[in-house]
Amino acid sequence: MAGVQYHFADSNGIAVDGPDLWITDSDNFGPQKPDLSGATEISANSGDLVRYIPGGSGGLAYPQDIVAAGAYLWAMNLDSSLVELAANSGTVVRKIYPTGHPAGISISNVDKGGDFWVNDFKNNSIIEINAVTGAKAHTLSHFDDPGGITAYGNYLWVANQGNAKNDPGSVTKVVIS
Repeated sequence: MAGVQYHFADSNGIAVDGPDLWITDSDNFGPQKPDLSGATEISANSGDLVRYIPGGSGGLAYPQDIVAAGAYLWAMNLDSSLVELAANSGTVVRKIYPTGHPAGISISNVDKGGDFWVNDFKNNSIIEINAVTGAKAHTLSHFDDPGGITAYGNYLWVANQGNAKNDPGSVTKVVIS
């Protein structure tokens, strides 16, 4: 397959934002800002670089995952913080610290303010966080090393990584309406 290719040192998260893609990189040696972690927006159609938000300065700190929510981005940092950024400028709106050991993020009901679903892989659970208040709303338990998560409609899909050769992993569908 031919096309534009970008090189990242440690790309972890990817999100669709209309016609563009946001990619997080925990140790970016990417197209514009060497030696910084951050988020890069590229056009999904042309592959052209749209914008780069560098790490540091109170916002992105080795981002692990990202979701697009209208005019805002939410990134999950290595220090377990969730940071809300204005997508057009990269300005930090706020930073919250959910409990647990989050590693992945998804959002549902974006048009209604949204709720975040964060995987807490060390506690084998998924935490729901109210996007307006930043407060923990619910905890869903009984997962097996949850990895990737995504929300669609009234469902949350969780990729369980498993933890042994005899437990290769699974995907769980959870009703979240």
